Amino acid sequence: MSLAFCKGVILLTNFLAHIQWVSYDNGGRKSLPEIGVTYYPHIILDKDISRTSWSIAFTVVPCDCDRKCTISFRMLVDNDGTRQFAAGMCSGDLFGLYEGKRLVAQGAIVEIAK
Repeated sequence: MSLAFCKGVILLTNFLAHIQWVSYDNGGRKSLPEIGVTYYPHIILDKDISRTSWSIAFTVVPCDCDRKCTISFRMLVDNDGTRQFAAGMCSGDLFGLYEGKRLVAQGAIVEIAK
């Protein structure tokens, strides 16, 4: 997705989360996204039995040697569905980040900035 496509999109509340990128050997990305790039994966909360995916956006930050980092993300679209989804997120919630059906990272919500 290009930045031009996202022009004018209203982004919602910031969520602080710890993530760990899945290794290529375990089905993740061959290489991590470039640091500083805005990345647009889908998020699925572990507690969501419907397994509904939602688009998010965050700027890629450096990770430690275990492929762990802390990110600040936002929902990509502002509508009733994303507001309801975001309102249901709590600190400690576990989630997966996906590119299509590929799990690329796992994480946990640390803080919700209102």
